[in-house]
Amino acid sequence: MERETLWREGVSHFENRRWSEAVTLLRQIEADPPDPALFLEYRGKSLFQMGEYSVAQVYLCRWLELSPHSEAFRLAAIAYGQIEEYDKSVDLLIRGESLYPEDPEVPSLLGATLRTVGRLEEAKAAFARALALKADHVGALWGLGVTLGILGDARSAKESLLKAVSVAPHFAPAHFHLGVTCHALGQAEEALRELAALRALGSTFAPTLEKILNQNPES
Repeated sequence: MERETLWREGVSHFENRRWSEAVTLLRQIEADPPDPALFLEYRGKSLFQMGEYSVAQVYLCRWLELSPHSEAFRLAAIAYGQIEEYDKSVDLLIRGESLYPEDPEVPSLLGATLRTVGRLEEAKAAFARALALKADHVGALWGLGVTLGILGDARSAKESLLKAVSVAPHFAPAHFHLGVTCHALGQAEEALRELAALRALGSTFAPTLEKILNQNPES
């Protein structure tokens, strides 16, 4: 099959979310792709969608070096996080935030990564930067709430999580953490309301929250 045909069919598979087929065809023209930046993007994204994060990050990092933009930084950072190379993920996101200071997704993702590695005050600051750019960013509201809860500031955590469920009432993780936070504050009625919301959503978080609510807040 000729290069142009392989490229055209590989792109078609990518656009139709047939990730494995796209990877198979694109691999055959890796030495001389018609459009190097698009090749790296499509191959990296396809591998990412397949869960092949170790290989995906290689292509995604090459893509962002050739054609740097916010999405490339975010996907490469997520891929690093999936293989637990958190320092590389953090470094990429710090670089991405400096290049794209108007994109709230970057500091929000940075906050989540920093929280994962226990850098809680830095995570809190990153989520705050995301919210300064987009006050109703549900990921940042939720992430900030979870982080504040870990830091022991349950009242501020509740405030952030209430905003999160207001913005995204179908976002089960925010309802779960709000329920946990209300329980920690001794606000049983509000905690039960979040349990009801999770049940209405059919969320798998509901049994876990129910178990927590059956414990004493101090335990």
